[in-house]
Amino acid sequence: MTEKSRIIAERRMVCAMHTENTAGNVGAKFIVIFVAVLCVLWVFSHVTNQNEGSMFPVFGHKSGSVQNSENEMKTKQYPDILWYLNTTSASYGGGAIGDIDNDGKPEIVFGTYMGDEHLYALNAEDGSVLWQFYGGPGPLDASVKLADINGDGALEVIFATSGAYQSGAGVMHALYGNNGTVIWEYNPGISTDSPPAIADIDNDGRPEVLYGTFKSSTTGGFIHIVNAENGTLYRKAGPFAGHLQAGPVILDMNADGLLDIVIVTFDLSTSTGNKMYAINGRDYSILWTYPVGESMYHGPSYGDIDGDGKNELVVGAYDGYVYAINAENGTLLWKMNIGNYIFAPTVIADLNHDGRLEIIASSDTSVCALDGNGSYIWTYPAYAPRGAAIADINGDGYLDVAFGSDDGKFRILSGNNGTALWSFDAGAHYGNTNYGIEHCPLIGDFNQDGTLDVFFVGGYGVYPPDNNFGRAYALTAGEGNGTGWYMFEHDYYNSGNYHFSITNLSPHGPIHINGNADFANQAANEGWPGNGTQENPYIIENYNIDGNGGAYCIWIENTNVWFVVRNCKLWNTTNSMVEPYGTGIYLKYTMNGKLSHITCNSTSSVGIWLYSSSNIGITDSVCTGYTDGMFLQFSRNNNISNNTISNNSRYGLFISDHSDNNIITSNNFYANGQYAINISFYSTGNIIHHNNFRLNNGATKGITDGNCQAYDSAGGNTWYDNTTREGNYWSNWDGLGNGTADAYPIDGGAGACDMYPLGGPVPEATSFASIATALTVLGIVALRRRNFGG
Repeated sequence: MTEKSRIIAERRMVCAMHTENTAGNVGAKFIVIFVAVLCVLWVFSHVTNQNEGSMFPVFGHKSGSVQNSENEMKTKQYPDILWYLNTTSASYGGGAIGDIDNDGKPEIVFGTYMGDEHLYALNAEDGSVLWQFYGGPGPLDASVKLADINGDGALEVIFATSGAYQSGAGVMHALYGNNGTVIWEYNPGISTDSPPAIADIDNDGRPEVLYGTFKSSTTGGFIHIVNAENGTLYRKAGPFAGHLQAGPVILDMNADGLLDIVIVTFDLSTSTGNKMYAINGRDYSILWTYPVGESMYHGPSYGDIDGDGKNELVVGAYDGYVYAINAENGTLLWKMNIGNYIFAPTVIADLNHDGRLEIIASSDTSVCALDGNGSYIWTYPAYAPRGAAIADINGDGYLDVAFGSDDGKFRILSGNNGTALWSFDAGAHYGNTNYGIEHCPLIGDFNQDGTLDVFFVGGYGVYPPDNNFGRAYALTAGEGNGTGWYMFEHDYYNSGNYHFSITNLSPHGPIHINGNADFANQAANEGWPGNGTQENPYIIENYNIDGNGGAYCIWIENTNVWFVVRNCKLWNTTNSMVEPYGTGIYLKYTMNGKLSHITCNSTSSVGIWLYSSSNIGITDSVCTGYTDGMFLQFSRNNNISNNTISNNSRYGLFISDHSDNNIITSNNFYANGQYAINISFYSTGNIIHHNNFRLNNGATKGITDGNCQAYDSAGGNTWYDNTTREGNYWSNWDGLGNGTADAYPIDGGAGACDMYPLGGPVPEATSFASIATALTVLGIVALRRRNFGG
């Protein structure tokens, strides 16, 4: 099964490079001959397609081969076919979702392989063709991006034709989204198979398109950086030894406030020469290289997988290893063998709500989840050639893993434990055993019914075309209504990280503000917008603040002006007996503030501490690794919502010393060492509902074990919504006593109880309707974890 995909992949590589002169390369000759022999064997075993497709979509067709589990049970509602579209070849890589015609509804754009060679723009609600663009002769192997590249408020379509389009070149195109006509074309003079990245790499306030090209007979591959507004070449970087098959990956690796570039090489003629390169975005010099050795077909994903406050790069290679490499210096963190070879890209997400990032990787034998140390969490026996897409498909509060396989099945696995939620046998539905799926899925609400759907393309495609065929499917997926997966490798920077938002974080030292006048002075000196009024608050944003082992990252005291702190990463503080005691954010005698999209990660005392402060909102933030994630002390009338508070050694949230009338809703409390919430010392009038409590205080999942996950010795607090009679989700509730004081008693001796525990986790809610807005904002915030485009 997996050898089939490898053979086809290598055949496609030979096809894409067929215009290049490699006569002088003995190693390359050997590879071509070897692949040709394999091709003959494959053609010999090929079963002729008996189900030739038309070019017309079928609307609302229901499948007789829908599966709801791997043992062909049909007891669940999902999946169901929304529509499908037949093509005359398969699709490799991935598409993209966005409102490209400004009709308030999403469209799906994808390209096809040899024998079809079109870019299709489909209305996502019913699969009807908005327009199509012929990109041949040659495949459209590289994935698609949708972005507002010229500031006109509409999404344009960015993609490359992979093979011989003009004099053997792979051309990068920009098309108008509403009608598919050409805005510009850039001809690099050589073939490409590289998905584009889009970023303001030269820091001029305008985006560029970055992609790689193949090596030629005389030189290695280059990165081409093209001005997105007009398609002119800004500059090239290289050459690099080998083909730049994978798309560039964009991030700031050296903390200079400028974006840098990561590339990997793909060269089947060597087993030792392939490398990962880190390229300085300031002068395009090489920051470091890491000698992976074997080829890498896809680039790395990245995120802070080890909790040190810095990014790591995670990539799979043809030697079967997953490599985790420190982005700042190119040293190896770990490597893990998961199979014979790895073709697929890795992806990163917090799969189990522990506040830490996990890695999804696929070898030729299995799809697996690894923790930040490279150890297995779970494995599943299937192959995902183009990697996985991530979303909370079934609405249980856990992220799920969606992928297609070369056996023709599309699968959804629980990200928490790797069990199959459902599968759909597209090959059986199409009626041909050669139907395989080598297309990364897209996830979103296609028909705007409030729940998530999935899209993928499969089929059979080889060069030269030999009865090639394809079919695109849109399926209902589940009750989930949160953030989807809208493009290949997740975002414009190709991060592959579900939680990544395109926000250029600038390094900044710790900030201490004392009084309104000091706030005004620092705002003027720093260039922070706002004037401190409710209508125009001061805004502190987009900082990466290293506490340098000190007592705080942000400390604001004695103020009543209005302010916002958002999109900041705070880390590396030290617990001490000196105020403010080793905190990410410390607010003292402060009011009228909003903290949003803050990541606090350290091993010191408290992530966010409010002392005698009021009217503070804390939303969409993460506090992990502290003694206490958050601490309210003498603080009243605050709102804490939509946060993840996990893996703190004592409490997730400590409410103490007359901290009254605070509202705690829609938060995820996970694996805190003692209580998720501790309310003590005369703190009353607090309302706690629609939170998820999982595995805190040693509680297990799914059984009553006697380990209550919360504590309330003050009394007078309400652990449910008194209007809707809905409380919180407790992973160890036994399901008994709903509506009574015995439903979920709270420790502390005050008689506190959640009378109306929820039967399942509270999902993360996100509106798909804001996709178009989000995707048009380059260099600010294009993708968010919960509030997409907000």
